[in-house]
Amino acid sequence: MTPTGNVRGNVMGGAERNGAGSNGAHAHVGAGGVPLGYLRSVPDLASPLRRRSASFSHVALAYLFGREGRDPDGEPIPQGEKRLCREQFPALLEAYESRHGEICRSFFAQHAFVAAAITEKDELEIVWSRQESLQNPAEVRLLSRCDELSYAGYHRLHQYDRRYCQQLIFSVVMELLRRIDHQRREPARDASAEQLGELSDRLDEAEDFMLRSAKRRAQSHYLKGMMAGTGAVLVAVGALGWLLSALGLAGSENADAVLALSAGALGALISVLMRMTGGGFTMNLPVLDSEMQKTDVHLVAAARPLIGAVSGVIAYALVRSSLVPIDSPSSEDPTFLWMGIAFLAGFSERLAQDMFARSGRGLEGTAGEAPTSGPSAGLSALPGR
Repeated sequence: MTPTGNVRGNVMGGAERNGAGSNGAHAHVGAGGVPLGYLRSVPDLASPLRRRSASFSHVALAYLFGREGRDPDGEPIPQGEKRLCREQFPALLEAYESRHGEICRSFFAQHAFVAAAITEKDELEIVWSRQESLQNPAEVRLLSRCDELSYAGYHRLHQYDRRYCQQLIFSVVMELLRRIDHQRREPARDASAEQLGELSDRLDEAEDFMLRSAKRRAQSHYLKGMMAGTGAVLVAVGALGWLLSALGLAGSENADAVLALSAGALGALISVLMRMTGGGFTMNLPVLDSEMQKTDVHLVAAARPLIGAVSGVIAYALVRSSLVPIDSPSSEDPTFLWMGIAFLAGFSERLAQDMFARSGRGLEGTAGEAPTSGPSAGLSALPGR
């Protein structure tokens, strides 16, 4: 089972029932030496018992069916199957912990058909029956939200942040399961909306912590990807400059183009660093789901310096070709002007887009219009004048 907090909500109430009974008759012996027959009440346990592997839902099934004389639908549990669940509960628990780590905290209800556990690997598991969904809809909705939040936190957070977040969520889960168990024991007692509201607020706090921690972790991975991408671009630009020099093509225009590539990549890096330190850098966390690993974030971030370098050299080419006219500098060597333009193009994506759009309008001649707003507005006179 993949480490998640997936809820097995209906697993305990969905077994097919028929009139055939079972007294635990031994039809065959499993690979682990466990005598198995036709299991009417707990058919879900046949394969785990035979393979000596189990999820938490199987552990909960063995405990809850071994404890109760009737299943959640009110059907009597044959004594043979009840005894089998009691005998095999330790083996199933050991099989589960061997793969998912020892259970640190757990809750197995005494009156309701619910259970939950959290392991030393910060896996959070919740199990409830279909009957609990019908009798305690408000609590079950919060349990579902706990499951979703624990799943997101497990995959998005680092070890220590993840542990703290999972403990916050599990404290809410424990309280919800206690309420369900207490209401099953005293059906006349209704759930308090105020208390449920407090539990929902505690879950909101856990979610806020998860989002802040996930954002910080994503930004850390993004910055590492940016640094690696900038280094790779600068190395490639250096190799290009060396190649041009070796071929005897290191003229002023080619040298300026190489400098524009470097300036654009550095502009992109500085832009992200300034936004991070100023608190203005944001990432779309919903797209960072469990399938998106940190390597993917690194690759996305590494593309940003490459985009800056390409934007810088294209901006240099557009200005150099007069598609985006700019007054000539007073000095005879305009190298610093080209570098500044390339840096700004890499620093501001909006500036680069405005320049590209303006160059297209410049091709229209006197009918073209210069931008009246945005970073590139007012750089020079209208095209064609």
